[in-house]
Parts: sequence; structure tokens; C-alpha cells
Amino acid sequence: MSEKFKDKSDNELVLLYKNSRNDDVEFEIIARYQRHAKKLAREQYNKFNFLYQVEYDDLYCICLSSLFNAIRSFDDESINFYSYWKTAAINEATSYVSKFTNIHKSRIDDYLNYEQGICLSGYLKEKTQNTDEDYLSSIDLENVLSNPKNKFSKTDVDVFRLYMAGYSINDIAALINSTYSKERYRIDNIRRKLANILFNQ
Repeated sequence: MSEKFKDKSDNELVLLYKNSRNDDVEFEIIARYQRHAKKLAREQYNKFNFLYQVEYDDLYCICLSSLFNAIRSFDDESINFYSYWKTAAINEATSYVSKFTNIHKSRIDDYLNYEQGICLSGYLKEKTQNTDEDYLSSIDLENVLSNPKNKFSKTDVDVFRLYMAGYSINDIAALINSTYSKERYRIDNIRRKLANILFNQ
């Protein structure tokens, strides 16, 4: 933090920036609030980390992004800037978290267990979305997936069951603590292998 701004309050700095658009002033505000942003991001992460998709780094970025927005929208000297920013940051973090499917870390086994998770979600029944091509609905997927000679791993079977049940690739990746690209690649490989099995039947 700069010595030349040490006697100025947060409110004064923000209003100074709005009047001057001086980059040094903005850098000073950001430097002051990095610690606040990290602390708030950690608080929000501790609050919501029971959901698989919530990441600390994302929340930290949201807190910083809300700081930039708050600097530009702040116009009431009677309001404490820190409170103004914190309220905005919490609202944005809550909005971010609310977009995720409520997949609890503590219930991972329920989602991957065939009886409790996959059957209940509608596997091999009416699907929630059209994720498969025609050839996939024309074969007994369960027998093909579980047949040892086809050499699908347990994870392959679990992932494809979830995929056919209508789960998005993002949700599947979150459930098994993986990445979208890895599970997209896995599913594409399984589909090619299923097509080859069907062709050779």
C-alpha cells in the first residue's frame, strides 16, 4: 500500500478515484481489499463447500470482481464502503452458488450407488433429456456395460449410467471430483466402443 494514501479512508479513496480515474488510487483500494476479499471468499467457501461445484478460487474472483463494480457504482458518502462492497460480494457469491445442482459431498455414494442413486434418477426409464443417439436406445446397455469381456471400468460404468440418466457432464465431473474435459473424453470413448460392439453383434 502507498504511503501517500495512508491517511485517506476507504470512502475518500473511492470517491477520489471516481473523480480522477487515477489508476494509482484504484491500485491502492485493491491492495487494501485483497485481504478482505480472501477472508470473505474463505467464509463463503466454508459456508457452501458442502456442494461439489463450489471452488474457493471462483469465490475469490467473485469478491474481487464485485470490488471493481462497487468502486464504480459507489456514490453515497454516508454509507461505509466496506459494508457496501461486502453486501454486494455476498449477494454475487450467493447467486453463483444458487446456479449449481444441489449435489452434496456427503451424499456422493448415494449418487454413484445404482439402487439409491441411478435407478431413482430414471436410468433405462424415461430420460430427463435426450443425451443418447438412436443406437444407444436399441441395445441392452446394462448388459453391455456390465459384461466383463467389454472391459469397461467401474468408473466408466458409473459415469455412463449417470450420463444416460440425464445428468450433465458438468454434474458428473462434480460428482466424481473430475473435470469436464476428462469426462467428455471418457463418454465419447464409451460411445465409440458401444457403437463398435453393436456393429459387431
